[in-house]
Amino acid sequence: MSLSPITHTDEVVHIKDLETAKIIKLYQRDFSMDVKPELGHMPKIGIYQCKKSLLRFYENYTEIAGKDAFYCQLARQYPAYYSEEKWEFNAILPFLNPSMEILEIGAGHGYFLQKLKGLGFSKLTGLEISSDAVEACRAKGFDMIQSPIEELTGDRSFDAICSFQIFEHLPNVDAALRKSIDALRPGGIMSIAVPNNHSLLFALEPYHTLNLPPHHVMLWDEISLRKIADLYGLELVDILKSEASVSEKSRIYKAQLTGIFGSFFASILHPLTRFMAKKWMGNRYGACIIALYRKK
Repeated sequence: MSLSPITHTDEVVHIKDLETAKIIKLYQRDFSMDVKPELGHMPKIGIYQCKKSLLRFYENYTEIAGKDAFYCQLARQYPAYYSEEKWEFNAILPFLNPSMEILEIGAGHGYFLQKLKGLGFSKLTGLEISSDAVEACRAKGFDMIQSPIEELTGDRSFDAICSFQIFEHLPNVDAALRKSIDALRPGGIMSIAVPNNHSLLFALEPYHTLNLPPHHVMLWDEISLRKIADLYGLELVDILKSEASVSEKSRIYKAQLTGIFGSFFASILHPLTRFMAKKWMGNRYGACIIALYRKK
């Protein structure tokens, strides 16, 4: 059993176990990647929940979290890994202004920084652990720091600290939150965009490859994001949720069919009925949720 990544205590509850062999096969099938070095020593991987923060997480998260080499390989195997445009980029723009000094945690290839630059923002810094990503951002002229956020040194402070699909990867999430808050000026905005694990996209598909270790080690949702404000003395400004795209609705529908009929019949029914299903499915929450906080 692992300690809570937030409280560092054993006040956690076991939710369920996932089969490691199945996870290894999924990474090989979807990305031609061998994750046995990270996961192979564990026959099963447990999901636990912190009683105080209600954050769910994979056991032994410190050991099994992906490192620089894993992310560099994933980006090469999956060219769309760093997206040029994301829903969350636009969703947080109303909370920012060009006078702000902004830090992006996990800047990737600099697409959000580029977007801000095009809108007149000039005081921009990116932080990354991936050496490939740091090189790509520096080639575009951005100020970059190669470091995990929890190991950020110096006395620089920022008016806004943004992260997009980062905090689900971090094993040292408590230290990352504390360091982010320390680097934020009073009244500053911190935005955390993570996968929405209350979305049917993930709730119906526990073996969603990129929501599994070593890629993800934390399983955030609205409840745990709200708890962060109380536990770290922040003001919760807003919670924003993406709506499911057409492709996400299709994936949700296939997961529903699999749950009812099994994977074999679902694979037959899904292509025959998915276009009709998208029309009657209505609105569903998509893959992303954003929490916006203000430092008091």
